[in-house]
Amino acid sequence: MTVYVDPIREYPRESIQPSARRWGNTWCHMFSDEEDKSSLHEMARKIGHKIRWFQKSKDIAMVPMHSLKYDLTWEYPGHISSHYDLTPNRRIKAIQNGAQELSYKELILRYKTNGEN
Repeated sequence: MTVYVDPIREYPRESIQPSARRWGNTWCHMFSDEEDKSSLHEMARKIGHKIRWFQKSKDIAMVPMHSLKYDLTWEYPGHISSHYDLTPNRRIKAIQNGAQELSYKELILRYKTNGEN
């Protein structure tokens, strides 16, 4: 199974849970495109993440992309939106351990085209 990371993004301080603010406001997501999350959890363990930090999303998620240069709302299956939040340093570790980088454009095109993934 492939594990992916999206680009680092700066988030408004108020959108970050108070318990996570000490790690800053630049984050990305680490996720996989398959329902079996064992490889994703293994990657999390390798980079020093705790399994309890996994964020499982609902069956269908709506992700507003208005803050990016793509003005659209992207709908995709919930097993893709289940993820870990990563700081920039953890993102680097994930890539060093085999995670694949996806740009926002690649992410949108990949899952708009192959919504079943």
